[in-house]
Amino acid sequence: MQSKRKRIFIEWGIGNDWLLSSEIEYSDGSEERVRGLVWPEHVVAPYLRVWIGYVVMGIGRQGVFFTPKRRWAFKLLLGLEGWNQE
Repeated sequence: MQSKRKRIFIEWGIGNDWLLSSEIEYSDGSEERVRGLVWPEHVVAPYLRVWIGYVVMGIGRQGVFFTPKRRWAFKLLLGLEGWNQE
């Protein structure tokens, strides 16, 4: 039996509801954002995310990527990706 993981993204910067927040993505596809720090058991990699208008540019372990979005926003975030067991 394969264990389920929840992905943790700690983000610091402007554009989210709080200056420091953590996003938790569960294996069933649901997610929640909480104020403050939820430290992952296993740290994967740091990243930078810049969202201007309808495009997000990210720099992380996969290199540089661009993702189109359906809503307009401005965000400048430094993050840390990791995971915990569910």
